[in-house]
Amino acid sequence: MAHDAGLTGGAALSLMNAIRSLKESGIGCHLIAPSDGPLIAQARLEGIPSMVITYGNWAGTQRSRFRRITAMGSALLAIPKIMFQVKAWGCHIIYTNSVMICVGSVTARLLRVRHIWHLREYAPVGDTFIFYLPIPLVSWFMRSSGKIVCNSQALADHYGSCLGLEDSKVVYNCV
Repeated sequence: MAHDAGLTGGAALSLMNAIRSLKESGIGCHLIAPSDGPLIAQARLEGIPSMVITYGNWAGTQRSRFRRITAMGSALLAIPKIMFQVKAWGCHIIYTNSVMICVGSVTARLLRVRHIWHLREYAPVGDTFIFYLPIPLVSWFMRSSGKIVCNSQALADHYGSCLGLEDSKVVYNCV
């Protein structure tokens, strides 16, 4: 699960490198992104089965209540489509590449498959990102994931203190 369709940011580059490494090890990977773009094009070029399913974020920079509700509504409406595609592909693990989206976690929970959440951004502290749901609900969702992975020790410490994710693992980006 990618949080956007770009291919210039560290998260997308790291995701593509991880998929390449897994493919080289004989592990099948698939990609779902919220819009068509360079990430989907590159995945298809490399023979990675990919699907565009529009979904909104559960965190971001939106301060307007209407825009936050719209983003969350978009995410919820996409989950049945994502579930159908994940089942069609026969996925056993869902990997979410950003804290910005929750659709991977919800889908995994509903399908009873494992979920790995790779956190790369600082939220909910500061002016950059905020969660659109109450922090206790965000914390519950994140703690119910199979594994939480952070790309730095500082990020792991941050989420450990603000969301109670003390058992997260640190895996540095492979970019």
